[in-house]
Amino acid sequence: MSSYNTSSGQIYHNPKYSAMDIMQRAKARLIESSVGMAGMLLQLELIEDNSFDTMATDGKVIKFNANFVLSLPMEEITAVIIHETLHVVWGHHLRMGRRNANLWNIACDYAINNYIHDVLRQPLPEGGLIDVQKYGKDSAEKIYSTLMNDDEAFEQCCELFAKVADELKLYRCHTILNCTSA
Repeated sequence: MSSYNTSSGQIYHNPKYSAMDIMQRAKARLIESSVGMAGMLLQLELIEDNSFDTMATDGKVIKFNANFVLSLPMEEITAVIIHETLHVVWGHHLRMGRRNANLWNIACDYAINNYIHDVLRQPLPEGGLIDVQKYGKDSAEKIYSTLMNDDEAFEQCCELFAKVADELKLYRCHTILNCTSA
């Protein structure tokens, strides 16, 4: 799942187009322009699902919130589709192992967004997890380890994700710090 600011309220697309139309156009543009990504994108079905704030993938589909899609310019929609596709291409859903799912997703988002921002030079929506200075081109595993072992990085993460902060703190306490109570 992606973590972006969804409060802009601005509509960038012709009202005659649905969010699905816009997603299909963005996907088609990516398939035409990126042979390397085309094979994976062709496999990922697009599903409108407003139970998500932004977009998410399970490795088989890309689910998206219609309001989120309608609130972004096409370049940012394309970047978020790349983001979700890279979760699959880089096997994040297969490499999680016994890691905490929320913290793993955060680490993966940093790795992907840093790549999209620094290497692909694609614009990402406001609020995405990007910290090229701190994590550079680090793997999700290395970022996860940093988040688990660096108090400052972990606290910053918890501030950004208040909804899951208590769960993350409890997990970190039991896993790394061997706490007996939280």
